[in-house]
Amino acid sequence: MTSARSHKDSGPLRRTGRTIGHALRTPFTGTARGIRKATHAHGAGESGLGKLIELHAVNGAGDVMITIALASTVFFSVPTDEARGRVALYLAVTMAPFTLLAPVIGPLLDHLPHGRRAAMAGAMLARAVLALTMAGAVATGSLELYPAALGVLVCSKAYGVVRSAVVPRLLPPRFSLVKANSRVTLAGLLATGIAAPIGAGLHTIGSAWPLYGACVIFIGGTVLAFTLPRKVDSSKGERKAQLVPPYGVTAPGPNRRGTGRRTGRRRAARRTARSGRGCGPWGRPY
Repeated sequence: MTSARSHKDSGPLRRTGRTIGHALRTPFTGTARGIRKATHAHGAGESGLGKLIELHAVNGAGDVMITIALASTVFFSVPTDEARGRVALYLAVTMAPFTLLAPVIGPLLDHLPHGRRAAMAGAMLARAVLALTMAGAVATGSLELYPAALGVLVCSKAYGVVRSAVVPRLLPPRFSLVKANSRVTLAGLLATGIAAPIGAGLHTIGSAWPLYGACVIFIGGTVLAFTLPRKVDSSKGERKAQLVPPYGVTAPGPNRRGTGRRTGRRRAARRTARSGRGCGPWGRPY
């Protein structure tokens, strides 16, 4: 009798728990379905562009988390006089080397046509590790924060270079490259706007919590990068660009004097003089 009563009493409790769980789960599942429907519309799901859109949204969310942590640590958490020194140190250790390294990242990645998924996943995973390093530096006040921030900037630049090479390989039918790039960029901006208040809320818990959130986001991006189609790594249809001098301009050889531009101008002047013989002032024959 006692077991029967307990079973009857547990029935309503179980149903109530299921109802509450379903009510709490429905907004998240509905939001996820809406995002998936928006990113995979117009053939983007079949071509793989939808997954790249989601990956770029994850990238934007992780970057804004790190930006919030850096802004609160370097600029806003100390008095103005001390902040000036930190800003100068940040510019010297982080931005100055990045200015020198940024033009080199693109040509280096161009030599790796096979492995774009691995490169994007590596950029995500590296930023996850660097976010943890920065969290430890924020907690202890160590100077490791600035080299780690430099590493985050380099990885973010590398991801952007690889993403630009991936988009043309994932175009759906009757889908222009401009439209695809705009959709990817819009997803990143929306994710940044959504993640910014979340990062600010995490910062109220602790200055390192936005970095922990960035670490989790970038780990998810690492997994998502490997779900891109394999054709991303293919170099089929690619040709190396060759620089060809313009028509009428001869490239100077090792034993020639002057430049090819001058040679082309001389030849063009000779042709003009020959064609103008026997003509009036307006180019008409007499």
